[in-house]
Amino acid sequence: MKLKYVLGVICLAALLPACKKPKDTPVPQTKTKTITVKAVNYNNWTYVNLETGEMKSLRDFSAWNYWKEDSLVSTAPAQGSETDINMDWHIAVHRYDIRTNSGGVAATGLTDLKQLTEWPTDGYKADIIVSDSLYMDLTHMMDGEIGYAEKASINTVLSNSIIRTPTHSMPPTIYSASKEVCVLKCKDNKLVKIQITDTYSDTGASGYVTLSYEWKE
Repeated sequence: MKLKYVLGVICLAALLPACKKPKDTPVPQTKTKTITVKAVNYNNWTYVNLETGEMKSLRDFSAWNYWKEDSLVSTAPAQGSETDINMDWHIAVHRYDIRTNSGGVAATGLTDLKQLTEWPTDGYKADIIVSDSLYMDLTHMMDGEIGYAEKASINTVLSNSIIRTPTHSMPPTIYSASKEVCVLKCKDNKLVKIQITDTYSDTGASGYVTLSYEWKE
């Protein structure tokens, strides 16, 4: 009997560690999302849904004016319309020009998404209309002729968060991210903080915009 009792205690002791197996430590979830928008083609705007990550590139809808030096050479008629987008979107990117979908953007002066704990209540700037300012067709650039969007909508706060440095050589401009955190107020009043973190691809190609963002809960 005594031997059976000892063996029973030993078996019970062997089973105890299995019963006390520690629980798996949950992996912390981050609400920060990061996407890279490929906006290489001067002809197009790339529309971005920040909630789903969906993107769609379409030719600029405005008429294009072709200028050579200070003279208007010709005009290409507008093509398509906003109905062609056919998706929900929050921002659109044309190379390093950025617009919103009837939203407004406020600059914060911060350079870290986590530093923004109090969301701006005012200071949101709507998009503006610019004329003959955005490059659209560089096919005949070597001959001095460039096609510009006759009218285009841009958000100066988001667009200016990309630094443009003239080189007076080739390439004529170097682009870099100021990394300033901006807050986008969407047309439905949802808020999302956005930080542009890179302006080139992993291989150094231009026309890529990488941004990190977080929605207000």
